[in-house]
Order: sequence, then C-alpha cells, then structure tokens
Amino acid sequence: MLLFFPSMFLGGIYVPSEQLPGPLQRIGEITPLGALLQALRDSWVGGGPRPLHLAVLAMATVVFGVLAARTFRWE
Repeated sequence: MLLFFPSMFLGGIYVPSEQLPGPLQRIGEITPLGALLQALRDSWVGGGPRPLHLAVLAMATVVFGVLAARTFRWE
C-alpha cells in the first residue's frame, strides 16, 4: 500500500500527468502504472507504445514475478 498509492498518483490515475510538474511526470513514466497508462493512451490515438514504457512493464513483470516465485508457498 505504501508503494501503490504514490504510484497511482505519479502515474496519472488521480491527477492527469500533464498537470504534474516536469520532474514528477518523468518519475511517473517509470512507474509500472504510469507506463501502462501512457502505453494505452499512445495506442488509443493510433500510435504504438514507446519502447521505454514497454521496457518498464517488462522489467516490473520480471522483478515482481521473481519476487512472487520466491515468497509464495502453498502451505
């Protein structure tokens, strides 16, 4: 929860990222939620998602996938 809500704020879920100051916009682009939102926006207007956003999403998938595999137990 400590990471989720700031990620939502910086990613443009609560406030459009265009209304944030420049440095916060850049930070928001490298959060998984911000990258996902921006990739969806780029796709909706007819362009493709930027490689930075796809790389952020791929890296988050790998990092959190490894973390989940190490910590999850069926017991």
